[in-house]
Amino acid sequence: MKYYPRRSGSGKMSKVLFRIFFVICAALVIVILSAMLGNHLKNKIDAAEEAMKASGEAAGIQLSREPADTPTEITGSAYAMKAGGIDLTAYTSDGDMLSALDTLSSYYSTLIIPVCREDGTLIYSSPALEKISRSEVSADNTVFDLLSSCTAAAKNKGMEVCALLTPSDGISSPSNAAFVDSALISELYENGADRVMLKFSAHDDENYHRWIQNYISAMEFDEDKLGIALPSDYVLEARGVQQLQLFSERGAFLCVYFDSVSGSYDTVYDSVTHKLGSMVGMFELYTVTVLVSPSDNIPAVYKACTDAGVKHISFTGYTLPDDLVKKLDTTEETTEDTAETEQQKIENPYAGSSFSTPETETETETDYDYSGGYYDDNSGDYYDDYSGDYDNTGEALWY
Repeated sequence: MKYYPRRSGSGKMSKVLFRIFFVICAALVIVILSAMLGNHLKNKIDAAEEAMKASGEAAGIQLSREPADTPTEITGSAYAMKAGGIDLTAYTSDGDMLSALDTLSSYYSTLIIPVCREDGTLIYSSPALEKISRSEVSADNTVFDLLSSCTAAAKNKGMEVCALLTPSDGISSPSNAAFVDSALISELYENGADRVMLKFSAHDDENYHRWIQNYISAMEFDEDKLGIALPSDYVLEARGVQQLQLFSERGAFLCVYFDSVSGSYDTVYDSVTHKLGSMVGMFELYTVTVLVSPSDNIPAVYKACTDAGVKHISFTGYTLPDDLVKKLDTTEETTEDTAETEQQKIENPYAGSSFSTPETETETETDYDYSGGYYDDNSGDYYDDYSGDYDNTGEALWY
């Protein structure tokens, strides 16, 4: 029988431990050498920089390691407006309209002319649409004549003209709507408009965003010549973000307006401030103009925008600097004045009454009552204590 010597596992374990120790030592050496090399290279760079700085200062050149400020890259059109608006339906002749335009030209470089009413209908009879529909051209078209006069006068004052148009979204077919509106846009260009802005309304229809996409895709326009105005609630939705990207790629300039915002000054200010806080990314990525309409609480919207750092604000109605300042609450003042007047009436019973100096009455010999006492003119005696009794003639007895 053969006997084999028992092999111990201690030798194998020693080899494993040696290998682990070797790897750790190698890693430490690499780290130490890397640190030494890094410090050496840093010293070289610092020395080179000092030499460059010395030579640069000798040549009058300032060198710095601070990174240069790089402007944020803006996507799409960079066009923005500082505009005031004018309502042509408020005028019947050129005189008053030109006077209002002259005032606006002192404050704004661009004039916005809304050519549609709140319900989307045109404020004038369009020769272009009459031609498409083969209708008889209107002989009396006062507003259209005012439009031509207004654009020409604005150009003479060095202003740009932007027509504000509501899209024909009542037409179910986006391509047909784009055809009709393209004819209107061409007509506005021919009458002196430099740009046209399409103001889309708020819709609850889930398919409306697709309608807008197809509508814009069917339009032909030059970059910076056509603008898109969308409601604030819409651009805060995911589909609104997609629309902004689409319009930006097409070269349209972008505008936003605040819908569903009403109430007191503080309520509107807080609401607009909250919405703007949610649109910070949009303002950083795109050049966006905020539109303020006459129906808005203009001072509150304007204050919220300026406090939020919005650079481009335009007004679709006739708006002057005084209209941007919050007005005092005259209701509260009237209430306080009324309360003060009522208090005066309580404190002064003669307030509000008319009275004259009473006539002097002829003094007669009579008995006078003095603070509970009794004075007898006949006898000259004064009695200050009433006995509570009467004499046989019915007179009170005093002591």
